[in-house]
Amino acid sequence: MLRKILINLSLFSALLLCSFGAQAQGMVREFFACNFTNDANMDDLMEARDYMLEHLEMGGIDPVTAFLWTPLKTNNEVDFLWFNQHESLNAFGAGQDDYLTNVHGQMVQNRFDGIVECVSGIVTHQPLYTGGEFNPGDQSVIVNSSACQLKEGKSMAQVTDVIGSFTDMIDDLGSHDKSNGFMQTPLISSSGMDVYFFTVFGNLADWSAAESAMGAAPQAQAIGAAFNDLVSCNTSLWQGQGIVQAP
Repeated sequence: MLRKILINLSLFSALLLCSFGAQAQGMVREFFACNFTNDANMDDLMEARDYMLEHLEMGGIDPVTAFLWTPLKTNNEVDFLWFNQHESLNAFGAGQDDYLTNVHGQMVQNRFDGIVECVSGIVTHQPLYTGGEFNPGDQSVIVNSSACQLKEGKSMAQVTDVIGSFTDMIDDLGSHDKSNGFMQTPLISSSGMDVYFFTVFGNLADWSAAESAMGAAPQAQAIGAAFNDLVSCNTSLWQGQGIVQAP
């Protein structure tokens, strides 16, 4: 069975409706949507990652946990997404100051700037559910992502109600025991999106099994219709992997 939502929905709704400052107390992710330049490729990116880790150590800067997503089935043209995970917005700010003012941080930035062009932003990072049989560890994973805009006159409070119905359904079905689900809301972003949802699976077989189970559930159609009445989403599939582990 799913280990039910890590923060209960009433508190979850309150968090979504509170001020920017209160939202920023929890975990945040810095994201980069990037394309390669100068004929660079993924090998060059991993070499830059290794260079980064070497020079962060030389500069006395602690690395943060980072994840890389590469596209499987998407409707955009980015080569990859890179996420840096921070325990709080304050932790992000302090670490970024260290990075930007340290000569080794500047060397790392120059290395990346020579191979990629990116747009970036910061989002909150909140768990929706945790699958009791799924622990991704260091393995490559499948990420099912939805980037959504609220429809006119709709609110995040309404969205959280539908989230509650969805998590109740998959708990009853046992369909998502091999996955973890998350929601992100923008703090700084120019994407025009109001909320992001993503689910992490061990492989495509687990993703397709979960999708099939939901499709066959009698209550799924009503929940899907309620969700689609509130938001308009772009969905995509990615291959994800952890590429930096914080000490």
